[in-house]
Amino acid sequence: MPFEESAARTNTLQERLLDTQDKGLLLAGCPLLVGLARPFLEELVRAADVVTAYKGQTLMEEGESCPHIMQVVRGRLEVRVESISPNMEIAINKVAPGEIVGETLLFDDGPRHVTVVASEPAVLLQIPAALLRELCDREPEVARLLYRNAAGILAARLRRSNQRLVTHLRRLTY
Repeated sequence: MPFEESAARTNTLQERLLDTQDKGLLLAGCPLLVGLARPFLEELVRAADVVTAYKGQTLMEEGESCPHIMQVVRGRLEVRVESISPNMEIAINKVAPGEIVGETLLFDDGPRHVTVVASEPAVLLQIPAALLRELCDREPEVARLLYRNAAGILAARLRRSNQRLVTHLRRLTY
């Protein structure tokens, strides 16, 4: 069976498995959207797309634009940055089900600063970043909530990165 046909069949199956109710439950538990009022969640559910990724598929490329924030439903992703050596990347984070990537799009729609690759077959919910920014512009309470949640996510990532860096530096000095 050709890959395109297989991928199309998988997408149809995943979309059936993730109906509107499923998407609503998943988005309600998304760390970025926790506490969001039901009418706004429903608006996001209508706009969110279910996508599948095969192992090794690049979902977000460093230096490129990406219009979506992605929540992992199934599978795992790897976040990479370009190494000092040409054509080499370093894995800096793993993203598990329930976690998101691309949350900086709330603040900045410039080029991505990381590459995100599916480290195994994955199912994702893509949330249009433009819609989230529009909600923030339109609804100050939504903006307050989303910015607070995003700050918490980014602070936790920074804390983990700092801990890994300190651990690495300690190994180098002993």
